[in-house]
Amino acid sequence: MIFKSGRGGAREGAGRPKGIRKKIKSPSEYRQTIGVRLPAWIVDWIKAHPDPAGRIIENAILKTYKIKKTN
Repeated sequence: MIFKSGRGGAREGAGRPKGIRKKIKSPSEYRQTIGVRLPAWIVDWIKAHPDPAGRIIENAILKTYKIKKTN
């Protein structure tokens, strides 16, 4: 006997298609998501700018610590 749970399940062709990851960037250019706690006033300042938060923080760190980007 086959019992159906009524919840669906894995079906052929269901779900997101498996994509092909093209190597457009070098591995050092891929971005990672991390959690960072910042004071509210910094978050407000970042949100007030049109640039992405990651770029703002990256540029600030590069400038402050005089780090050069590596590819």
